[in-house]
Amino acid sequence: MADKEKSAVNISIFMGIESVDIMAAVAKAGNYLAAGGFVEQEYVASMIRREKLRSTYIGRGIAISHGMPGSEIFIQKTGICVLQFPKGLQYGGGMVYLLIGLAINPEEDDVFFSKLSDILEDKVLLNKLFVTEDKKFFHDVFNQN
Repeated sequence: MADKEKSAVNISIFMGIESVDIMAAVAKAGNYLAAGGFVEQEYVASMIRREKLRSTYIGRGIAISHGMPGSEIFIQKTGICVLQFPKGLQYGGGMVYLLIGLAINPEEDDVFFSKLSDILEDKVLLNKLFVTEDKKFFHDVFNQN
């Protein structure tokens, strides 16, 4: 039981968001992280600066927005937010359906990236995440062992 609790990803999910421009989407993710107590407001500005420097689009319909190097000092606790754009968002040369805002200290990122790697390998699962209206499904996917 303790292992499962330790590996759980603290995740906030925002579904069915209408398409917006890139910077508005990143700001929205950052503001959700700040409102959830994951980051200080300075981290949001760092996320926007990071996006202006280089797109955080990773392919397969996903972008992972995060702060600039050194911005981890503004992270209050580890967690992520997932913004779902069912109609897609033109983003960094591709269409994004899930924008993930990261607030993860470097020493804790292995759990999240391991889970994300598993998710990215499953195209059927990804397609379901892009359009589902079931928050429990999101939580289950990101917190499964």
